[in-house]
Amino acid sequence: MGNHLESLREDGIVFNYLYINMFSLLLLAMVYLNSRRNPENTTVEQKTYLYLLVSTVLIILFDSGMVLVDGLQFEYAGQVNTAVTLLYYIATPVPCMFWALYVESMILSDEAKVKKTFLYLLIPTILFAVCSVASLFWNFLFYIDAQNIYHRGAYFWIVPIVCYGYIAYASYLVFRNRQTISRHDYRTLLVFALPPLIGGLIQTFYYGVATLWSSVAFSVLMIYLNIQNVQMHTDHMTGLYNRMQLDRYLAELAEHPV
Repeated sequence: MGNHLESLREDGIVFNYLYINMFSLLLLAMVYLNSRRNPENTTVEQKTYLYLLVSTVLIILFDSGMVLVDGLQFEYAGQVNTAVTLLYYIATPVPCMFWALYVESMILSDEAKVKKTFLYLLIPTILFAVCSVASLFWNFLFYIDAQNIYHRGAYFWIVPIVCYGYIAYASYLVFRNRQTISRHDYRTLLVFALPPLIGGLIQTFYYGVATLWSSVAFSVLMIYLNIQNVQMHTDHMTGLYNRMQLDRYLAELAEHPV
């Protein structure tokens, strides 16, 4: 499928695309800065969340770079477009991989086990990176034509399979371990997959609509709010619920007595 941006530039769609991406970047930057200032971000799941956040920022930057240079004519334009597109494809499954790892860390809560799981989760990402590099020679996933225009390759379908495979695996883990996950975390972890699923389907069929990575940014924000909620209601030293959570529980009990 060819993706010519000339008509999109004339219609102002590229500007809107970049505007949405920049808004998502600003949102994620604020979340990152607030997370880095929090001295409690020392657990394996909180560290994994930061990796998820940073990888999402990088993929949005690469995505914006692709839109900016596609179809432009200047010295080395083709090489620049090819390099940015290659980086984008290599990075594409990384946020999804870290999402699966984050769910694993929520369940395992053991850094050694999470690191071992990470090695297994990394395998599809490495294979996908190899396929992305091979596309420079055999156009598997993408190619840039003589007019410096990006096109999806014949095997582009591998991209959603790998990405949604990670998300499906994470959702399966959440459902399978629903008895050991708190009710609030369970809802948040399940809902995470919905915005990227919807946004990805829209962007796959309607090129020029910036819904995929902005929806991922929204899901990352949801997880941040959930983390903040947990930290507000637990004691940092013991990990037990604090007085605020007790008051909340008593209030709910008063409204809905057993």
